[in-house]
Amino acid sequence: IVQTPAVLFATFLVYLQRNKATSLKESKVYELLLFAGCLLCAAMAVSFAEISIERHHAYIYGCFPYLHVVIHILEQIGIYNYGVGVAAL
Repeated sequence: IVQTPAVLFATFLVYLQRNKATSLKESKVYELLLFAGCLLCAAMAVSFAEISIERHHAYIYGCFPYLHVVIHILEQIGIYNYGVGVAAL
């Protein structure tokens, strides 16, 4: 809950910067950062869904926490793309 406003705000700011980009390279970097922000926002949305549903619905085959795995996959791809995008700036 603490990181959600910051990630949403940063994603929105990247969206605005992408629209102001003056070169194709700059635009592509901001698109990558926007993609990263969207993935991180999606991870937080899935996390909210996970805590909102009953415990036994969050597992498949009785023991595999599929929503939790989806959260980590979204986070890892988002964080990787964020790092690449910041390095490209």
